[in-house]
Amino acid sequence: MTWGQLTKNSLLHTLVYLTVLLLTITIPLPIKFHNLTVILFLVLFSFALIQKSIFSHKWELREVNTLILLHFIVIASGMIYTTNIENGLDELERAIYPIALIPIFSLLQTTNITDQKLLKFFSISCIVLTIYGFIYTWGVLDKKAFLQILFHGHKSFTAHIFLQPLYLSVYFLLIIFFLLETLRTNGKSLSIRPRVIIVVVIFFAISMICFLRSKTALLLLPTLLIIYLVIVLKKRGWWVAFILLLVTLLTFLLDKDGTPDFINTYGRTVSKAFDQRLMIWQGAIEGIKQAPLFGAGTGDTQVLLNEGYAKIGYEEGISNNYNAHNQYLQFMARNGLVELLCFLAILSYSFWKSSKQSNYTFLMFNMLVALVMLTESFLSVQKGIAFFYFFLMVFNYLPEKKQDHKQI
Repeated sequence: MTWGQLTKNSLLHTLVYLTVLLLTITIPLPIKFHNLTVILFLVLFSFALIQKSIFSHKWELREVNTLILLHFIVIASGMIYTTNIENGLDELERAIYPIALIPIFSLLQTTNITDQKLLKFFSISCIVLTIYGFIYTWGVLDKKAFLQILFHGHKSFTAHIFLQPLYLSVYFLLIIFFLLETLRTNGKSLSIRPRVIIVVVIFFAISMICFLRSKTALLLLPTLLIIYLVIVLKKRGWWVAFILLLVTLLTFLLDKDGTPDFINTYGRTVSKAFDQRLMIWQGAIEGIKQAPLFGAGTGDTQVLLNEGYAKIGYEEGISNNYNAHNQYLQFMARNGLVELLCFLAILSYSFWKSSKQSNYTFLMFNMLVALVMLTESFLSVQKGIAFFYFFLMVFNYLPEKKQDHKQI
């Protein structure tokens, strides 16, 4: 390899390194900053391709890449029978994001970055964004508005940082388990100061989840903590605990009066959809019955859902264009059983991969996303897509350490 080729490759890898750091930091920020970073990388990648500086890189097609590409093909195929091309193109554009991550992370393997380092940057970004939110409400708004926000929390706070309460709560849930795992695996080697900082940040994250008052997050916090304790104490019994708590959570969700009183009285939602979830799910299922195998097509999901709402007389769902508030039903409504199976293959592979690692952050991430998708169409908006697929690639491509991984 010539000095010129070495310089080009080193420059490209540096750009990839910086790109991923920017992607990590911008996940909590308005999505336009995150997307701009992806576009910037693709431009640089195209330029490097023209300059032939990436041909010396050893490329490999991993299982997760194959599954992501297959899912994209299904979404693209849904454009064939859709009647709403404009909406379909919007959804197809969002589906390109995971594809764009493949060359980024393939090149990133040549750097010394780890998933722990990216999770640290992500945690710092979430904390800084939250602090900015409090500074803004205290310094810009009048005292009455500031006290109202402190009292109500939820979207009255997150509206000023352009983020829904659920998403910020999900971010903090991941941060909690990342830090708990840091204490469990590295606690003995850490000095008192970093251990104190970690404990403070964990309590800060829990406080923020309580402050944001998202009903879904308030349900998930104790559920995931119980599962995590079982994983740490029982190791191989984690899947039993996960299934049992999943059934318990579904029981709560399927009973309109089953949600704990504290969640109902203290928790908040952006719309009435969480409280009317049974009507929404019933309407979604009625719509899916019309095209169970291939769905309505990419772009026509809402049309099919509204037809289902009309069948059961749920006018509020039609007037508000409620999505399915369940990502699994949302996939069924869009491209039927075919798309649902494609996504379940991605999720199953991710669970299998995480079960082989001695660090449980990846496993808790999978459980977090799998559970939050029971009440939210989490991957129907760019925020959810960016969060899930970015960290899916992080955990699949970047090891926590250069260490042997033991199976749980």
